[in-house]
Amino acid sequence: MQYGIEKRAYPRIEMRVPIKYRLIASLNDLDFDPVVEEIFERNTINMSAGGACIHTDEALEPDSILLIMFEVPGMRTPMKTVARVIWCREEGAAGFHVGLQYISMTEEQIDRLKERLSAGGAW
Repeated sequence: MQYGIEKRAYPRIEMRVPIKYRLIASLNDLDFDPVVEEIFERNTINMSAGGACIHTDEALEPDSILLIMFEVPGMRTPMKTVARVIWCREEGAAGFHVGLQYISMTEEQIDRLKERLSAGGAW
């Protein structure tokens, strides 16, 4: 019996990238307005063209929907997309690791991420 078989479509690259996120109620709620909602700023642990693992101080419920934003070199504006929380694991006093799956990326965004990540994650 084999365990730990990789099911991801894209390989994960360990890298720390600043990321902003906020919980959203619907896919029509796609703005980063700090007056309306609390915006969290954290860091990724790893990334791929299909998702990311982030470090948080707060637990996030699986299936929660987040609006996320992060900088990608070579793009004029920060990458903004919607992600679903797939899993959340407590890491003791260090907080939580949260697995995200991007659910609304454009082909251009995916291609740009693949390009940057294939360069060894050189950000």
